[in-house]
Amino acid sequence: ISPLITSSVQSPTAISIFDVSTNVTNHILSLYPNITIAQSIPDCITDADLIVMAVKPQNLPKVYAEIKNTDANAVRKDATLLSIVAGKSISNFVSGSGIEKVARSMPNTPAQI
Repeated sequence: ISPLITSSVQSPTAISIFDVSTNVTNHILSLYPNITIAQSIPDCITDADLIVMAVKPQNLPKVYAEIKNTDANAVRKDATLLSIVAGKSISNFVSGSGIEKVARSMPNTPAQI
């Protein structure tokens, strides 16, 4: 999030996040008070052009179910799903999420908020 905001690639008001941990979302909100904290995955991904998926592989079925339960008109047809989930193929993300445009990134350094 930090590089997007500090380099002016994205306005904080255009960024929404969701995490099951309120401690995580509260921490991020303290750093970036103008971002939106979504109450659910469907709220977070509605009308998003880029969806970043950063979950543990064992949580993918639940996340996929929530994405597929999102109103079909809410997920943009041109949305890109960027995954930093290890050990899953692009075809797994396409079939699991229903989102056609998928990219994977495997950072080799610790993630930075």
